[in-house]
Amino acid sequence: MICPKCSHVMSEGSRFCDACGAKLEETGTGQTEQGSFAEAGSSTPGANMTGQAVPVGETVVKKGISKPVLFGLIGGGIFFVAAMITLLIVFLLMDNKTQFNLRDYTEVKFEGVEGNGTATAELDNARLLEDMARSRDVDVDRIKNLEANFDDLDEMLNNNDVQKVLEMYSAMQGIQVDLDQSEGLSNGDTVVVSYTINQEKADIAKVEFIGEPITKTVSGLNEVEEIDPFEGLSISFEGTSPNAYVVFQNDNKNEAASRVWFEADRSNGLKLGDTIRVSVKGYDEDEFIKSYGVRFSQTEKEYKVEGVEGYITENQDLDPEALDVMMAATEDYIKGYLDDKSRADAIKADELKYEGYYLLTNKSSDVWYGVNKVYMVYSATVRSKEKKKQFKPTKVYFPVEYDDIKVNANGSYDINTNYKNILGSTNLNFGFWETVNGYTSKEDMKEELVDADGLDYIGKAYGELE
Repeated sequence: MICPKCSHVMSEGSRFCDACGAKLEETGTGQTEQGSFAEAGSSTPGANMTGQAVPVGETVVKKGISKPVLFGLIGGGIFFVAAMITLLIVFLLMDNKTQFNLRDYTEVKFEGVEGNGTATAELDNARLLEDMARSRDVDVDRIKNLEANFDDLDEMLNNNDVQKVLEMYSAMQGIQVDLDQSEGLSNGDTVVVSYTINQEKADIAKVEFIGEPITKTVSGLNEVEEIDPFEGLSISFEGTSPNAYVVFQNDNKNEAASRVWFEADRSNGLKLGDTIRVSVKGYDEDEFIKSYGVRFSQTEKEYKVEGVEGYITENQDLDPEALDVMMAATEDYIKGYLDDKSRADAIKADELKYEGYYLLTNKSSDVWYGVNKVYMVYSATVRSKEKKKQFKPTKVYFPVEYDDIKVNANGSYDINTNYKNILGSTNLNFGFWETVNGYTSKEDMKEELVDADGLDYIGKAYGELE
């Protein structure tokens, strides 16, 4: 039977066209209006379409099928065949592609510390490539067991598996994994993993990648630890004040604190009591939080210079301990001077007493001697004992000099009492050529001992000399 609407060929007795769905009208004999395909298209030998006999060998012209119907039949058949071939090709192509969900091969990692965490997303390329290879019947186990030598290389190059693996590797390399954010993360933040797929490479490898975005919640970031880098720093001072110097020893066991170094605003030319400011160098807070998970609680700290011996550099009252040493040494020396046989026959001193002292400190700390001077002063009334009195009883001041007095680290004093002499000279003569050492005028004594050194020293008087 032939559909009068679309010329589709159907089986006899059909009531509807199974191509276009048109309803078929029946004739009075139970056949369609056009008649069946068998009636319209067949004839017995020697008869034409009207039943008349024709000579054998002559061409029979079939007038029962019109050209439009014939072309419709031919066109419909070609369309049907083409459609079937297309569907078959599509089916075969789809059937040969194995799907791989990239989510199953993606690993997202969070590292670092709270507020400065990082995220990374990577494909497990080795596992993905192996699974793709197995999907295309590549003997993965055989490849894994190949020895790495040129004999096995020949075996691989001659095998079709190599081309498949290369195609799949290229397809895998055509996948790009991206994160919407990867730095400055805190626990509870979310990151989105997305994929970009090179479809052309995937088609060549006969694989289909499914790459729906993944949303991950940040977790596992550590809290930032706060440490004091100075806890592991040993600071000591060496040398002699006012020329002491600082020594650093970083014994910090924390990895972050061991990576820095320390500098002082002043590292030498230091004197006892000075304050220095020590700063941390090589520290970047953001970098240390990211790399070590720590931040420093402080980066500067002050230290007082101590623990070294030092010259007296301040004009202030000497400690009783130092005064006791110098007073005793001075008194003994003056007595020895006056009681010397060469003088004892000619002069006599009465009422020997302590008057005080002058302290002179050098204005410059960049000196290695002459840092300080102390003039301990005693007085006495000196009389002439000679038969012909050379002078009347006179009050004489006896200053004795002590240089570069040190205070030891334990608080004791280092005072050189071996080299002493009485400074100054009076006009009190005795004997043939001798005069009494010292000063008969307190003002003259101060001018020569203190004021004359005013360019280099700061001087101050103590006791009865003020």
